[in-house]
Amino acid sequence: MNGDLVTNLRDRLGVDTIPKLWERFTAELDHDSAADPPFLDDDHLVEIGNALTISSDDLQEARRAARLVRSDPQWKALAWLWHRGLWFDHDLDPTTAVAADNERPSAWPMPDDRDGLLEGMFPLLILLSAYPRAREVVAAVGVPAEVEEEIFGGVASCLAAHRERTGRRGLGRMYLDWLALAFRGRLYRLGSLTYQISWLRHDIHAYRREADSAITILAGNDVSFGPDGLVAGPRSDGVVHDWVSEFADDDRTVTGHRIDESGRASAQVSHLDRGQWRSVLGIADPVLALHIPRQSRLGADQCRDSFASARDFFSTHFPGFGWRAMTCTSWMLDPRLSELLPAESNLLRFQQLFHLFPVGGASTAVYWFVFGGEEKPVDELPGDTTLQRRLKDYMRRGGMITHGGGVILPGSPEWPR
Repeated sequence: MNGDLVTNLRDRLGVDTIPKLWERFTAELDHDSAADPPFLDDDHLVEIGNALTISSDDLQEARRAARLVRSDPQWKALAWLWHRGLWFDHDLDPTTAVAADNERPSAWPMPDDRDGLLEGMFPLLILLSAYPRAREVVAAVGVPAEVEEEIFGGVASCLAAHRERTGRRGLGRMYLDWLALAFRGRLYRLGSLTYQISWLRHDIHAYRREADSAITILAGNDVSFGPDGLVAGPRSDGVVHDWVSEFADDDRTVTGHRIDESGRASAQVSHLDRGQWRSVLGIADPVLALHIPRQSRLGADQCRDSFASARDFFSTHFPGFGWRAMTCTSWMLDPRLSELLPAESNLLRFQQLFHLFPVGGASTAVYWFVFGGEEKPVDELPGDTTLQRRLKDYMRRGGMITHGGGVILPGSPEWPR
């Protein structure tokens, strides 16, 4: 890549360096920097937009954004780097891990413009550039037509959701991350839940006792916990934790802190005899990560049907992906909800499908799922439903809903058979 072009691009983006992942593609720009990327062509955008049932208004804005990018050598080079980094850093096998800095393109530098057109439309242009390759991925997997329709139908749904959230057309960064997973063949809606081909990102460790198949889950090393056994956050007195976990696994003994089924870690250290306990799940192991679509029905029967569909789907289409558990991270799995909701609540029944584990970190998703909008001061939030009123009372008392985690392991009651 021309050194002046790199320098000018960095200066215009206000960054010191470009993502390391892009460095392998910069040489291509020496040859192609003067040419318009074919994925920014009007005819290409119309063809792909129609195939994805994108509205004429959204498509018109996408074409306007593409003209703006084509007219600017630096933005044109940036579009090429995004395209190459997103879609050509991996093969057609969705179970192949990609580089960590390629997982979330939302962190990459993005062009700006005076009227904000590119903020929403640049991610859409890059996504549409991947449609031909995404079709190859889906064809290689051999998914059923109705599942394929769900994958590509997600584009129009995310455009509508972005417009609902921001009042502007386009995708924005968050929806690009989500749709990139779908286009790479890693995300599938099966019944009431969506499943992502993934790897365990949380520092928890599960062991099965050989004698009776009992399961114990231990917290990872050096995690700060509060007195309630949940991951600690800052407190008004400045203390950020009450105790810190330890974890070690050698040939003879596993040392750690047990996490009970309600998702709370014990401050007491436990010791497992390695001769009696076998590791069944640890960080970076392959898993199916569950996502909860908006307005999805989360009754126990609907979820169990979805689990069974996932078992059949992934054993058929991804027989080589030896997933070791199903996991979920959501505000809906915050153990504190058991203190706010009646036992017969669907949310608590959903929690009971999992062995919970603490995650921490404030959840903003609760505002959209429960209150139907962006984060606001408590007194400005609606209080029409029982859940809304109870959450508002809890927030007024200083409470905060955080992310919680859940896992379903082979041998547990909810494991699909």
